[in-house]
Amino acid sequence: MPAREPAVLKSVLLDESIPRQVAQPLWEAGYEVSTVEQAGLKGLKNGELLRAAEGRFDVLLTADQSMHAQQNLRGRRIAIVALPTNRRSAVLDRAADIVDTIRAVAQGQHARVAGDGTRTVRDNDDPAGPHADLAPIKPFSFGGEEA
Repeated sequence: MPAREPAVLKSVLLDESIPRQVAQPLWEAGYEVSTVEQAGLKGLKNGELLRAAEGRFDVLLTADQSMHAQQNLRGRRIAIVALPTNRRSAVLDRAADIVDTIRAVAQGQHARVAGDGTRTVRDNDDPAGPHADLAPIKPFSFGGEEA
């Protein structure tokens, strides 16, 4: 995968699918966090949301695992981190791993976190091209069972 210029990603937009309670651990980790509602972007479809968020936010945190396949991400500078669930308890339980994933992704990349804990990062400009695997994390728990 081509190397991206290092940039400190500071602002995170929480998609409607993400529990708003995850804002607190992200804020504690030093991120500026807004929900789509706070940003005035509630109700926008994925393509519209990406266009509106581009340039205003560094990272979009979503539970939409297929956004990278449904949207043309070429040229997008916003980083996207897709979680395997929007279940509040599972997301809050994995807050430190979510912070770690955000720190590992660069502008123009999207990271997909699978329920089994695997994390894959791809370039927005070449989504079918080479990818990088981040160190796996503990699998997500979905109501007493792991993914």
